Formats: sequence, C-alpha cells, structure tokens
Amino acid sequence: MNVKLTMVPKPFPQLLAALKAGEVDMVMSNMSITAQRTVDVTFIGPYMLSGKSILTKSTNLAAVSTPSEINKAEFKIAVLENSTSQQFVEKNLAETTLIKIQDYEEGVDLVLNNKVDLMVADMTICILAVMRHPDSALATLNAPLTLEPVGIAISSEDTQFANLLGNYLAMFKGTGVLDILRKKWLEEDAWISSLP
Repeated sequence: MNVKLTMVPKPFPQLLAALKAGEVDMVMSNMSITAQRTVDVTFIGPYMLSGKSILTKSTNLAAVSTPSEINKAEFKIAVLENSTSQQFVEKNLAETTLIKIQDYEEGVDLVLNNKVDLMVADMTICILAVMRHPDSALATLNAPLTLEPVGIAISSEDTQFANLLGNYLAMFKGTGVLDILRKKWLEEDAWISSLP
C-alpha cells in the first residue's frame, strides 16, 4: 500500500477506544464485525470468517457441538473482557462461572494450569493456542459454535482510507492471497518456531 506500518500493541478492551481517540488508524486484531460496533466505526471486509470456539484440556469438552452442552454451573470459563466472546457466554452460558481476562495469554495460562475448565474465544485464537502448545493436551472444537465475519475497523470519518483498504482487500481476495495467508497462519505451523 506504500505506507509505513507502525504496530501499536494494546489490550483488546482498549482497541476501539484508541481508534476513536485517533491513537491508531485501524484495528486489525481478530475484530468481529457486529451491528453494535458499526455504530462507532467503519469495518472493511470481512477478510475472514471465524466463530466462537473453546480451548480446553478436556477431550469431552472439545467434542461438544452446542452451547447447551457446556452451560453447567460446574464449569469455569475464561473470556476476553468486552469481546463478542463475553457477550456469547453471558447470553448462552449463563449457568457457568465467568472469569474475565485482559488478553488471550492470560486465558491460555488459566486453561493450562487447570484454573478454568475452558476459554471461549474465536476459533482462530483457539487454533493458535493449540499450535503454540503442542505437548500440553490443549484441544479445540472441529467446527465453531457460531459464525462471525472478521474485519478491519477504521474511523467512520476516513472515507479515503476506507476506499484504499477496501480496494486492497478485494484484490487480495480475488487473487487468492487471503486463502494463502489463512493456510499459512492457521493450517500450517512452521512459523510457530520463530516466535520467542
């Protein structure tokens, strides 16, 4: 795109506020496109489809196919604060104990250390956690419990930037680049070894 990229790491609950305050130009952090979010920001995309899944060490839990199978008082569930995952748990898993987390690493650690039974997150996050911890008995669902479009959030006032991003995203989709990237990052794990 012939622009300089500067990454600005922030906790997920602060991302849209940072965008609205002008601290960042776009949010591209597995951000689900929702009607509520489009009130304040514009979404470009979707660039992929995801959905709610679970991360667990239990093979029984990793085999569920409906939310009702895990909507039990005995389960403690980690969920990213102010996320669509939190909304999903509050709506569909009201019988469980909700543990709010600030980032996914915290949630993965809670699952790994048996402090929660599972973490509800987007399928991509769960797949990544399983790939990053191959010897930990982590598991995720084969198919998500929901279907959610994921896009790039930008300021609603920046129509020129929206046009630029939209054109590039359409080109990446039309030429198959998005499929190649999905396969590289979510189906293959060779890149995991380069992480610290």
